[in-house]
Formats: sequence, structure tokens, C-alpha cells
Amino acid sequence: MKISKSKLKEHFAQEKARLKEMTWKEKLDHIWTYYKEYMFVALMLVIVLAIVLSAVMNRDLEYYACGNMSNVELSMEGHDYLTDVFFEEVLGNPDGKIYLTTSTLEGTSTVDATNNTFSTTMGILSQIEGKDLDYMLMDAYSFEHYVDERIYMDLNKLLSQEELDELYDAGMLVNIRADVETEGTAAGIDLSKTQFGKDCLLTEGTVYLVFIRNTEHPEHCLKLWEHIKNWK
Repeated sequence: MKISKSKLKEHFAQEKARLKEMTWKEKLDHIWTYYKEYMFVALMLVIVLAIVLSAVMNRDLEYYACGNMSNVELSMEGHDYLTDVFFEEVLGNPDGKIYLTTSTLEGTSTVDATNNTFSTTMGILSQIEGKDLDYMLMDAYSFEHYVDERIYMDLNKLLSQEELDELYDAGMLVNIRADVETEGTAAGIDLSKTQFGKDCLLTEGTVYLVFIRNTEHPEHCLKLWEHIKNWK
């Protein structure tokens, strides 16, 4: 049965006049008696809306080329180039996350490790196990420190043989030690010798770029390397 607008206005006017004459207790009793069904429906709609909004805001977003810098500092421009610029201009601003965190290792050898080294290592390995870490920038000490964890991707699986040969001839490849699975496997790129490294690295000495062995985004890693090579 359709109710006209005039009848609705008349009804609400009568309700308003009736409520004005009631005490607060009478008003509450009246509203509960005649409108509790509507209140229940409204409450359910609010709950459903809250659940939907929570699911949208907290959904598991895909990670894209996320990294960590171990004992390495970058200029703000360099950091933005590997994160915001890469995310927007190369990946096309997809629905996901990207980050570049920092960590610090202390000590003079992998044997003489401090508590800070241990806790930092556990944090990095936790990220790797969570499969949300794709690459690392690291100094020579950090590179040696993580060798035994076998986290480095064999670059033969990512780069063409022609590019590997070019990097080798330029003295930009570093290999893992012989006591790890495959002797001589190309594991890191000397970022210090790239134009990006010369312009953006604030850390003195050699800085290596390595990709994580079990990354779920090898295609993003490759795009990141191309992005670094295209620096200015």
C-alpha cells in the first residue's frame, strides 16, 4: 500500500506534537514500542557497513618490489626513486604496497655478532619467510653476514647471459662463497658502480644489490633493476 507524501508529513507532525507533550521516560517507551523494528534494521545496516569498510581497509594487499637497506643510506631522492617513482611510473600505481626499510648490523665478523645483529637478522629472515621482501641493498659486511642464510637469488635466473657477461666485464658481479650450495653463483650487483649509486648512495664503500631467492615477484625485481639502470 502506497502512502502519499502528504499523509507521511501529517503522521510525522502528529508524532512530533505527541512527543512534545511526553516526559523523557514516556518518549523512550513510545519510541521503543513503535520503532524498535526500524531501529534494529538500522543497527544491522550500520554493522554490515562497518564490516565491509573494515574488510576493504584491512584486506591483504599485494606487495611490489619491497626492500631493505642493511648498513646502507640513500639520499631522499634515491629512496623516492626506488619507491614512489617506481611504484607510480613503472608499475602504474597498482592496488598494493611498496616499501624500503632500513636495518643495521654491528660487528667485525659473522662470528663476532652482537645482539643487535642477531635481532636484526631475525627481523629480516621473518620478512623473507613472510615472502614480503624482494630485494636488499647491503654493504660488504652485511653481504657476508647473510651468505650462510642462503637467501640470495641466483642472478642467472633473473638476468640474461648477455647482461651477466656485461656486468662481469665491468667488475660489478659478486659471487657467493664456495661453502654454499653452488660455487660461483652470481648473487649480487655492485650498485656503487652504477650512476644511480654514484648519485644517491650516502654510504661509503661497496654497496650490493641482491634479490631474495624465494621472492614471489621476480618480474618486479627485474623491472626494478631496469629502473635503476634508467636513472637519469
